[in-house]
Amino acid sequence: MKATTALKTVEITSLPLLILTGLMIVTGYASVSPSAEKASIFVSKSLAIMIHTSPLIRLSLGILLFIHSYTGTILLTSRLKNRKMATVVDYGVLAFLVYVLWVLIIGSL
Repeated sequence: MKATTALKTVEITSLPLLILTGLMIVTGYASVSPSAEKASIFVSKSLAIMIHTSPLIRLSLGILLFIHSYTGTILLTSRLKNRKMATVVDYGVLAFLVYVLWVLIIGSL
């Protein structure tokens, strides 16, 4: 993947990833903490639990995380002069992200 394509992908996925991450944090706290439930004026405890445990939202977050992180890694490693180090970082991040996505998918079944 070219660096320009990777940059565009990171830009496109950043806002949805931010929104979903914020939503998961707010609903997670609202579902376990009475004071956080009061602070999150738009989300009741039952709605917070429903949103936070939704397989669709969790999978969407995982897929966005995978795409955003891996393309960001491509951008980072495209600047490295040491190609062996770039390859190690690429494959290391890819292996980690595949593992995270696998746990997410298995946990959603």
